Amino acid sequence: GSEMSSGVENVFIENCTYGGYCKRGLYIKTNPDRGGFIRNIFINNCEFGEVQDLFFLTSMYAGEGLDNHHFTAVHDIYVEDVTCEKARAAAIVLQGTEVEKIRNVHFTRVAVEEAKIGLSMENTEAVSFTDCILGGRAGVPTTASSKDKVFEGDKK
Repeated sequence: GSEMSSGVENVFIENCTYGGYCKRGLYIKTNPDRGGFIRNIFINNCEFGEVQDLFFLTSMYAGEGLDNHHFTAVHDIYVEDVTCEKARAAAIVLQGTEVEKIRNVHFTRVAVEEAKIGLSMENTEAVSFTDCILGGRAGVPTTASSKDKVFEGDKK
């Protein structure tokens, strides 16, 4: 949370259902005033209806301490089997800092039916997605035909 300091590790969030509106479904926040670490966070089997943001992880909470040097090491976050009907703003947001990137974050079977922004990542390393749908499922592509419209940028 906003008062995080020293370190948080080995947190398990499992089998949660949230009904109704929720500002941020899963929110992990720190800033360069805090230091320490956030690691080994396991999120599994969670369901949300409507949220502002489904998963928001930031090392720049409230823009505080950005000229400071107590960066928090954020790594080894595992998110699995999470669903959401609607994210008004974003499905997934990861905001690290240039000095201390967020790293080793893994999303498996995360499904968001509708989202204004599917994914926004800054200053991250080793982020993986397995079987994730952020903002709707894409259909099977059709074949090209001579009837398809040619865009100006495609002409030579």
